[in-house]
Amino acid sequence: MIRIGGAAAPFDIFLPSGVTVTARPLTTATMEASRAAARRRMGDLRRMQQDRRDAGLPLGEGEPDLRDEAEVEGLFFTLTIQEMAARTVTAWQGVGDGTGHPAPA
Repeated sequence: MIRIGGAAAPFDIFLPSGVTVTARPLTTATMEASRAAARRRMGDLRRMQQDRRDAGLPLGEGEPDLRDEAEVEGLFFTLTIQEMAARTVTAWQGVGDGTGHPAPA
């Protein structure tokens, strides 16, 4: 459910596996900044892929083919969410680094 005039203060989001994320409310400005940053990142990735193709090099393993519109849409959505999280998440619990130690937010 969407609530009009929701929380003005940070709030907790309880995720599976014992993870809790504290986030600031998402504003229109933050959403649009996230989309703009994702578009810039997509442009950088497109240029890098074109440079690789021009040099006769293959895509990196697991790298999406940005000539495929479905891949582009999926990656843009992923990058937008990453940008929103970077702008709104203020703390978390239950997140570890590669060695199992608590990771900083």
